Parts: sequence; C-alpha cells; structure tokens
Amino acid sequence: NEHARTWMEFHKRGVKLPTPLLRHFTSLDYTEFYEPASDTFLFLDALEAEEDFLLNLDPFVCLEIGSGSGTVISFLARLLDIPRDKNTKEQQLLFFQSQRSAPPIKTPLRLYFTTDVNPHACHATIATAAHNNVSNVNVVRTDLMSSISSRLKGQVDVLLFNPPYVPTDEDGGDGEAVGGCSITAAWAGGVDGRRVVDRLLPMIPNILSEKGVFYMVVLEENKPQDLERIMQALGFDAKVILTRRSFNELLHIIKYWRRS
Repeated sequence: NEHARTWMEFHKRGVKLPTPLLRHFTSLDYTEFYEPASDTFLFLDALEAEEDFLLNLDPFVCLEIGSGSGTVISFLARLLDIPRDKNTKEQQLLFFQSQRSAPPIKTPLRLYFTTDVNPHACHATIATAAHNNVSNVNVVRTDLMSSISSRLKGQVDVLLFNPPYVPTDEDGGDGEAVGGCSITAAWAGGVDGRRVVDRLLPMIPNILSEKGVFYMVVLEENKPQDLERIMQALGFDAKVILTRRSFNELLHIIKYWRRS
C-alpha cells in the first residue's frame, strides 16, 4: 500500500496514533484535490507533539481551513476524542495496520468544522471522516472563512491551516489563478507563497476565542520572521512546534496564540 509506506517513512518514532485511513482514494482522486504529502505528515506530528497542551486546552470548536483530503481534521478529532488509556491506543494502531477500520469515537466531545473552496476537497473530507468513524465534522465549501466567520466569531479554539505556500507567479505557472478552485491552487501561493496567507492573517483576531490557538504550515521562503512580526502587531505570540526538511523544502509548523 503506497500510502501506508509513505506514512511509515514519516513516522520512524513511536506513534501514539496512526495516520487516518485513506484507502478510499485512488490516484485519480488526487488529480482533483491535494494528496497528503510531507507537509501533511509534519502537521500530524506537530499536533501529536502538542497532544498534552491540546487536551489541557480542552477545545470545543476546531476549524481547519483548506481541508483537502480531510486527513488533518480527522487526525485531530481522533487525537482529542479517543479514550486516553494505553490499551486503546495500541488497539487503534492494530486496527489501522490491519487496514480494517478505525474504532469509533463513542461520544463526540467537540465540534469540528472544515472549509475548502474546492468542491472535490469538500467531498473528500466528508469521505475521510466517515471512513475513520469521525461523525461530527461539518464541511463548508467557502473561500477561507467567508461564509462562516460571523457565525464562529470569537469561538474557534483550535484553527488549522496548511496554505498554498509554494512561491509562484500569480497564475501558478499554468494559467490557473492563485487562490482559485483548481488542484494548482492547492499549492501555488503567489509571490513569496504568501498571497492566501496574507489574506487570512488579519481575520485571525476575530475568529479565535480568547484561549484560541492557530497552527499553520510555513515554508522558509514564506519569510516566517515577517509572519511573526505581522502576528505580533495583531497581539499574538509565536512558537515553532516542528521543523523538517523534505527534499528542497524547509517546512515549519508554527503556533500562534494571544499575548497575555
């Protein structure tokens, strides 16, 4: 299984939770939405590294912008809502390794929302949640948070974003506009890979709750120090949770939270 091999490549350390099952997708599906890759697996590792913090935070509303395949939000739901004993974690790992199904979350404790402008990604997120027995994910087709920002104003406790971060010209190099609905728009980020990111950052103070945290994938070429300066001006502190080099990309997962 190609995806199982990819998962093992990025998880050499002891794993508490495996990556969500993705066997319901084919290579043809990945021509329509973003296929989980090194940045996705780095995001999973970062969330797992933050497990104790997130459990203590006890978030109620979690939102992923640009959910793509639905891998990250399904992983977060299982990380937060499964029972916390060692035997249950080992049982889950055996379920996944045998390629059967994910044990169900018996009592959903939280609300999960995702957005994506790509309709194929929305359907993919629904499918991944279903295949991983995550029942309480609300999928919204919209640009960033435009159709739900007023509804969730000041309520999001955990915000996740793996943006289109690859520096490109404004058409993504193939005539498809950066920020559009095509598969190119899943990775093409415009100048410095920042076009979509720079649209989102001013919205963060209004969407996050007082205790809310924002995790984002950042490429070194995105100028993370400049992003930190922007967020500081908005009243947020920042911390790099994980860094990993993948081929020619130096990727970071950065956490932002309100300055106390």
